[in-house]
Amino acid sequence: MQNIKVSKDCYIPKDNIKLYIAYDSNAVRKDVRIKRKQGLIYDYTNGKKTMSVIYLKNGELVLTPVSVDTLNQRMEKE
Repeated sequence: MQNIKVSKDCYIPKDNIKLYIAYDSNAVRKDVRIKRKQGLIYDYTNGKKTMSVIYLKNGELVLTPVSVDTLNQRMEKE
C-alpha cells in the first residue's frame, strides 16, 4: 500500500483518498463547516493556512497546509 505525505509527520494511504481540492471556494468551506460539526475533520495544518482539503472514502475530511499541485505531484510518484 502506498502512502502520501500530507503534512509534517502525517501520511495517508493513497487507497483511502477519494479526491483532493483547494480550500478556496465557498462550497468547500461550507462543507468543512458541516463536517466539523459532525466531528469528521482531521486538521493537520499545525497552525498554518489551510491550502487543500482531502476527502476520504469514508466521508471524513483532512485539512492540510499543502497545495493541490503538490498533492498531485505526490500522488503521481511511485
